[in-house]
Amino acid sequence: MEQITIENLCDENGMKAARDIFRHKGIALAAVGSLACVRSLYLTAKEMGKSDFLFWRSLSERDYSLGKNAWAIRACIQEAVSYPEVTGVIVYASCMDILTGWEIERVIAKAENPRSVPIEVLYRGPLAKRRNAPLQKLQKIWNRWKPQESDIPFQIKSREKIEPPQKPHFEESILSYTSSDCDVLLLTPGGCKSCIQNREAISCQVKNTRFTDVSLSTLTNEELAETILAAFPENRRLVLLESMAVKMVGLDMEGLCRLLRAKGKDVITI
Repeated sequence: MEQITIENLCDENGMKAARDIFRHKGIALAAVGSLACVRSLYLTAKEMGKSDFLFWRSLSERDYSLGKNAWAIRACIQEAVSYPEVTGVIVYASCMDILTGWEIERVIAKAENPRSVPIEVLYRGPLAKRRNAPLQKLQKIWNRWKPQESDIPFQIKSREKIEPPQKPHFEESILSYTSSDCDVLLLTPGGCKSCIQNREAISCQVKNTRFTDVSLSTLTNEELAETILAAFPENRRLVLLESMAVKMVGLDMEGLCRLLRAKGKDVITI
């Protein structure tokens, strides 16, 4: 498996693990993460008529640096288990959870769970895929829990309606450039593009990266620049955008742009 790949943003990204969770009756998904992450989950849950079974909190880079992720996931879990319709909770560990390396299991142990609802952690996404097979892990959970599969929309009647997560900062930028005579590259581990609606209407000039956990932690501007130049050989301006996970690893965007310009690429970063 290549450590860095570049793909069309309009390509399908099925959120298979989340869909598998929402297909099971009574199973809630608890997640914290960037706006892109939780919005992707919200759109999937809404499409399947299971948005009441998604419990989320969006966090900023500062929130993660202050350790607020522990409080946030505990709040999600405690809210989920308070509803009798919830018979199990999957804690959906995002790229940010993997990058920050916090012990989610310890947080779960401290969550109030008076009904002793079963709770499991699922590490998923491009940064976990090399070491874990999320769908296989889910199948093992279903074998233990034996929940009923159902595609019928289902609501928690006592749950108040919640507002959807906001769009991440890069979505408006992508939409504003998609009809322009330029290329756009979203620097992301890979899953962030699922938050963008109507991706099929986006030009194939808009692409995104996909990283493994190894490549994101050992990434150099030189390697990334070579991959970008190979994917965008045309003599056209390139607009670089970055997701929160890429920001958190401290990628030197200005240094990357200088390298690309030195090799003759017209590039800007937003």
